[in-house]
Amino acid sequence: MKNELDEHTAKQEILRLNHYLKEPILLIGGLAVQQYVLERSSKDIDIVCSLSTQKELLGTAYGNPKYDKSQKHTDLRPALEIRDSETGGKIYLGSKILERPGYDFINYDVLSEDAVPFRYNDMEAENIRVPPPHALAFSKLLSFIARRNVKKGLQDLEDFCKLTNHKNFSLNSLINLVRRLQAGDFLENFFRSAKLTDDEVSRLSESSPIRFQSIFPMETVLVIAQRGKRIIPTFGPMDTNFLLRRFDVQMRYIDRAALEYTKSKHIVSNKNKIGTFYDRYHWTGDQEVTVRSKNPRHTFSERPKKNVWRRYEVDFRKILNEGDEENVSLIWELTDRGGNFVPFISATIDSPTEILSLTLDTRDFPGIIEGVQVEVLPMQGSGEPLELANPENKDGIYEYVCSDPRLLHTYEMRWNVVG
Repeated sequence: MKNELDEHTAKQEILRLNHYLKEPILLIGGLAVQQYVLERSSKDIDIVCSLSTQKELLGTAYGNPKYDKSQKHTDLRPALEIRDSETGGKIYLGSKILERPGYDFINYDVLSEDAVPFRYNDMEAENIRVPPPHALAFSKLLSFIARRNVKKGLQDLEDFCKLTNHKNFSLNSLINLVRRLQAGDFLENFFRSAKLTDDEVSRLSESSPIRFQSIFPMETVLVIAQRGKRIIPTFGPMDTNFLLRRFDVQMRYIDRAALEYTKSKHIVSNKNKIGTFYDRYHWTGDQEVTVRSKNPRHTFSERPKKNVWRRYEVDFRKILNEGDEENVSLIWELTDRGGNFVPFISATIDSPTEILSLTLDTRDFPGIIEGVQVEVLPMQGSGEPLELANPENKDGIYEYVCSDPRLLHTYEMRWNVVG
């Protein structure tokens, strides 16, 4: 009960400190993590500020004689215990002073980008900001490495893992941050040489480590996945109408609000007397779409919508028997003036497929996107990727090609739109 009271006091104190600040400062540590991970417990107020801001806060917020202040360490490494003699409430104020030598790979200006106000009891502290999940996770990963031999190191690792599972966590942003702060070699060398303990592996296995192939060495990922008993599902043969020789999905940017989406399936009939092909699509933009078939013989028609999916039928205008082949290729002309389009394309493998390709074409509108990644998911919409790939930019074209893609898995190519 006492810990809960101390934590409540600390959060109330953050809201109070907000009124004494003339400009925003950054909150890190456990109370920052708790903004995204509710079960995280902490009573320490860890802020990042200048020495002058620290001294000004002590004079304005805690100048009243009722506050008993006990400072440990030095001005540049302060750790203060502050007790309100009237209420008996006690807080712990720890500051990362900007004038002292910085930590390797930590840039607080960068970590402050896209920070949000601290919130408690439906109130916001506009001048006390919390880094976004990816930035906070990055700092916690470095803290784990720096102090993994003490109890707090394991807590840092647990914070990292839980932050990566938050709904607002961005894997692309974390990877870009690692590259931007030039921490990639350091992280890779650490995980290549470190002998992870059972506790460390257990915690890492909770954060879908397969997603971090761009940060952790692959051998580390495999060890974590194996020891975390992470199962990659497989499926037996299915009774499907078609085999797919190729499954090609392409998105082309014409300009910021105009796109062209193409889905092509080169099919082989597994049965006799097949004359139609059924499929679905989902468009997140704000304008109606125009669909046309590349094959003039084929007839496209919409079917009743189901959930978010818009279903359709393609009539071949001929009958296929077992072994016959046909190419079903459709083009969607898309408009998104309101900027509602969620930037991704995907393919769910619901029939045996020999070759899958996902392509993003930005040649007509270069510089529009960044951070292109492909995730392999065990089901549509799953948040637990089994594999991760980073397609190269070849003159404005990003292409991912996979032979024998996994049955009943979803392959998603995602990216960020610049500006």
